[in-house]
Amino acid sequence: MPLLPLLVALCLSACLDSAPENTAGFWSVPQSEVLDGGPGKDGIPAVDAPQFYQDASGLVMADDELVVAFRFGNDVRAYPHQVLDYHEVVNDTFNNTEVVISYCPLTGSSMVWQGEAVSSNQSFGVSGLLYNSNLILYDRATNSHWSQMLMQSINGTRIHQISTQLVSSEMSWGTWKKLYPSKPVLNFNTGFSRPYGRYPYGSYKDSDATIFPANNSNDERFSAKQRVLGVKVLESFKAYSMANFSSDGITVIADTIGGEPLTVWGSQNLNIAVVFNRLLSDGSLLSFSALAPQAFPALVTDDEGNHWDVFGVAISGPRQGQSLNQPFSFIAYWFAWAAFYPDTQVFEVDQ
Repeated sequence: MPLLPLLVALCLSACLDSAPENTAGFWSVPQSEVLDGGPGKDGIPAVDAPQFYQDASGLVMADDELVVAFRFGNDVRAYPHQVLDYHEVVNDTFNNTEVVISYCPLTGSSMVWQGEAVSSNQSFGVSGLLYNSNLILYDRATNSHWSQMLMQSINGTRIHQISTQLVSSEMSWGTWKKLYPSKPVLNFNTGFSRPYGRYPYGSYKDSDATIFPANNSNDERFSAKQRVLGVKVLESFKAYSMANFSSDGITVIADTIGGEPLTVWGSQNLNIAVVFNRLLSDGSLLSFSALAPQAFPALVTDDEGNHWDVFGVAISGPRQGQSLNQPFSFIAYWFAWAAFYPDTQVFEVDQ
């Protein structure tokens, strides 16, 4: 029996017929849609003491493999999907600030948020529960449950609390090596024995099939596993398919969502898609255009002559050191984004 159908059969028989564990109290989402993913609480262990290769030369990996890239001040690090597929959560520290890197292989969604500074333990773990096929984390201070793609607590004493999203970006390993070859990369030495480099879900990424159910599964504007950049501004939602972006260089899109002027930068060959506000706090409205690869790690420039990196930080020009604001946004599989945000418009090139 092929691996994906086998996984589906095992998960459905083991999980959907049994009530989730640790689900006491009120939930802000339908509790009947909170499912037991199978491994149980911490059955997928978070990485709590991450170690790093000091630069890209420490890791041999195919150029088309994906990493989650994060910048905090001048500190830039990468977290390979090949590790996150097996751990889903990394608790890391940047200059005494605790951050949580999460990735859900079932929904293709990655996110970085700041630890909740209400206790000495700001770390998170994998609850073993899913909502709309998506990772539910739990915080170790209060055992509250958090929906990754809602970015808020949906059960427990912190219910309705929203996390502080930090700017991150997915990109291919080949792109990371071009942009940040001398920056640290999460080490495969995690303290756990896992077959990193071997994708654990078989043909899942290449199939429209899902292992767990999700709402709004009849939305066929994109194929189920199409990676999209989803954006939320107030109660307005928009999705940009990776197919909207050039396969040669950076595509820059000026758009408006929920009344906010935005700039979207994307590239198929670099496997990058990010969005930022064009309107700055001083009232300036910037216009952006793509730069040639010779300018890496800068991707775009503006009408003031600033050069900006993938994290929206000006690395040269009159605004050097300043950062663009980013709306709530992240990349995910289309079926998952549509499940959480069914009123989403989709960007069309000829609009």
